[in-house]
Amino acid sequence: MPEDRSTVQDAIWGAHPARLVPAARAAIESWLGAEGAEILLIDYHQSHLIPFADGGGGAPVPVGSHPAGQAYASGRPVAEDDHLYLPVIVYGERAGVLAYGCRPTPPPARKTWRPSPPAWPGPSGWPTT
Repeated sequence: MPEDRSTVQDAIWGAHPARLVPAARAAIESWLGAEGAEILLIDYHQSHLIPFADGGGGAPVPVGSHPAGQAYASGRPVAEDDHLYLPVIVYGERAGVLAYGCRPTPPPARKTWRPSPPAWPGPSGWPTT
């Protein structure tokens, strides 16, 4: 399991070009502990992001009307429902988006409030605690 992002970089740089996307996906999933990470690469017109699950394409995602497109256009992470979209920037150029599903965290256990017992006046007439 990669311990830091340099191990992810090594996995990406060491991958055969035809296996780049699956290698990047496996390294990123291992590093983040997330399953189902998906890399979406921008098309030449910069109007759609193309998903690459295992090196094959999927349905294009429009940049203008999808949270992944917002992450790509702004260069900032976007969280939407149970997904996180992270921009992929290579040498200062936007290349696409990394999307992965986040498990919703359960709300913290509620502590019930119970009032403290009233302080009864002691022998001197002042409340004692």
